[in-house]
Amino acid sequence: MATWDTANSDLFNAQTSAALLDLLVENGVYKAKQVPAIVRCIHQWLTSNVSAEHRLDKTLVLLTKAHPMDVAVTLLRSAPACDRFAVQTVKALLRQLLDEDLLMAIGRKCGWDMLLKADSHHYAVGLLARELCRVSRSFGRRIAISLLPRLSRGEPLWELPALAFLVEVLHCLNPRQYGPSVLQIISRHLRSQCPERRRLALRGLVVFSRDPAMAKSIRSLSESLLELLQDADTDAVQMTLSAFINILRFQIVKISSPTALKLLEALRPLFDNEHSQLQQLSMLLFQELMEATERSRSLKPHVYLSLVPFYFKWHDENQRVAEASWRALFGAARFLKWWDLEDLVTMEQPWRFPECLLEKDRSRAGQYVRQALPFLESPEEPLRKLAIKFLGIAARSMKQEQPELQLICQALQDMTDDSPAVSNLAQETLHIIRAVRRTSFFPFW
Repeated sequence: MATWDTANSDLFNAQTSAALLDLLVENGVYKAKQVPAIVRCIHQWLTSNVSAEHRLDKTLVLLTKAHPMDVAVTLLRSAPACDRFAVQTVKALLRQLLDEDLLMAIGRKCGWDMLLKADSHHYAVGLLARELCRVSRSFGRRIAISLLPRLSRGEPLWELPALAFLVEVLHCLNPRQYGPSVLQIISRHLRSQCPERRRLALRGLVVFSRDPAMAKSIRSLSESLLELLQDADTDAVQMTLSAFINILRFQIVKISSPTALKLLEALRPLFDNEHSQLQQLSMLLFQELMEATERSRSLKPHVYLSLVPFYFKWHDENQRVAEASWRALFGAARFLKWWDLEDLVTMEQPWRFPECLLEKDRSRAGQYVRQALPFLESPEEPLRKLAIKFLGIAARSMKQEQPELQLICQALQDMTDDSPAVSNLAQETLHIIRAVRRTSFFPFW
């Protein structure tokens, strides 16, 4: 090992060092455990001799052929910034072990250029991993297994590209065998301040969450995942929702009431998120949660609060959102054991929902009205019409002194600037309310 440590000293000039490395590798005069040191020497030699880019091509090829795993892993550690040495070594490794088509495929996707840029380096490593697994799953798996102990220790300079590689080949690993190690790595990066590391960790978690054997183990990450549901990163929230859905879908274990309560609180803002995919996934997760959680009185108020939003989303112009809300509404009705509501959802009779809900739960009529009022300003005209009809039915069942009754009438009266179809419906509904009620009770008319 002393030979390699002195390669950068004044005792050996560049040409002597290169010739010595050539000789040792070509004749096999080294031990396997010395491969990392040899690779580091080659790296140091190339970075100090810009004009001799291809001087050690033969040496790299021979070393790669004899010890592909050691070269691949040392490459990640010795050249985290990915200089020309790293690209040269990767090409030599892949050309020797696989074929030229793989190199061309990576080149067509600008992989080699991305490798040389700091901001896209880890994306390029992920691309390499995907292409590698496409040609040889076993080779990708062997590299991933070699990376696990190093990623567990945490080496900041190179763990981002290493994590990017690992995530792309996780599907090649046996979760039962390597799951604990992978989850330990994922857990650490879920709490990272680096957005890219959090995204990569979540991508890996989504892959592992598809295996029922990992469901119980992933539950230990619930607190971290709950925090990520409030992340400003839409992609991170989307992957977190997907991981939760996969875990709950197996129904291997029941979710405790405290955890379910936290999850319901985190989901509520997502039902009206500006991104339709987050709306869809949050409602699908709600439905899975209703199936997997233990029934508790503490959860019922939160379930009640979801009924009206789901009813309106059931009519959303986005069909995926509409279907997800239908499933969520069905799950809520079943959780509450409201069989009439469950029947109308099952039979897809949404026009019966307002009367059924208000007849079933008059005590929360005011609360339901306040939830429906914002839909009068929906950009979708069908939803504005639906809100008018809902409020008209609610008004007829409310007591005179309820403040929400005045809110309904004022809101309908203010809809004169809407489209003719909507404003006419609002005025007709207001007229019906007046006909049913005594107008003397409403001095503001």
